[in-house]
Amino acid sequence: MAERRMFAKTIIDSDAFIDMPLSTQALYFHLSMRADDDGFINNPKKIQRMIGASDDDLKMLIVKKFIIPFDSGIVVIKHWKIHNYIRGDRKKETVYPEEMALLMEKENGAYTLITDNPILIESPQETKRQKAYRESDLPYSFEYKIRQAFYGRVCPVCNCEIKGYVDECGIATDIHKPSIQHNIPISKGGKHELGNISVICHQCNVSLQDTETGRLNADEVIKVWDEICAIDKCPSNDRQVTDKSQRRLGKDSIGKGKLGKDNNAENPLDVLPENVRSAFDDFAKMRKTKLKKPMTDNAVKRMITKLNSLSTDESIQIAILNQSEDNCWLDLYPLKTDKPKQQKGSNPFLDIVEEGVFDE
Repeated sequence: MAERRMFAKTIIDSDAFIDMPLSTQALYFHLSMRADDDGFINNPKKIQRMIGASDDDLKMLIVKKFIIPFDSGIVVIKHWKIHNYIRGDRKKETVYPEEMALLMEKENGAYTLITDNPILIESPQETKRQKAYRESDLPYSFEYKIRQAFYGRVCPVCNCEIKGYVDECGIATDIHKPSIQHNIPISKGGKHELGNISVICHQCNVSLQDTETGRLNADEVIKVWDEICAIDKCPSNDRQVTDKSQRRLGKDSIGKGKLGKDNNAENPLDVLPENVRSAFDDFAKMRKTKLKKPMTDNAVKRMITKLNSLSTDESIQIAILNQSEDNCWLDLYPLKTDKPKQQKGSNPFLDIVEEGVFDE
């Protein structure tokens, strides 16, 4: 079997191919590289898993008619003979004559099924997690909203502050970001519902894995979710959404004066002077657009308190805010002062001698 493969620009430069996601295009190239000399592949799912592609990528190649599937699980590259021409003395005949008998070759060299009924490959069995989320009455936006609401709160496991952390060097780490913890793991029969959900830091979530926990802060999650629902006016029954049409609220309604904001409430930024407020607005905008970490009203109040604790001078406060904005930091830190640099060629020892330290 030949070790080299070619690809025709007429196929891979077509709009139908370019419009597919990059993961789908990558799967097509990997399948083509591993096909036999007639374009047949007997392990498409293995190749899919090897490169991290999804089932949707494989299905899209079938729907777009870039590959042709068979009942046996074998697939063939439809435009194989447009891509490749292998000399007869080097070609190794395919070991799948039954599938080959179901194909005919068009004038342009593309394969087509003799019967026009494509055979779709069945999707794998639904996982426990997928089933639990499908059966849950919580809306699609629940996890995003509840995690955002728990920034700045305390992890009930390690008692650290739940937040995205940036050290003094500007290096970001997510070990303490909020994470969903099912008190009874889904793998052990737990459900994705209020009362079985806590919010803890990511590091604790990874260390607990499938360990059963107590209620942790499940009651606090229920209370916070009720407050979010009251602001968003999302329908609820026993604190959970029952209207199926409201399950996928998406993120379009988030961050537009709804989540964590009361339009009739006083703006927490009103306590700041106008110049400081403008710098704070720029800092908050950077967090939202660049870091994807918008602040709730409570987080804004805590950030203002921290700013006042670092300095009460307006010019220094503006410099602190600009420092975090320029370095894309999530938090505020004391203003750094540049240390005087030693001139090149200077000798500290000679300086000490010149000052007469060793003179007797």
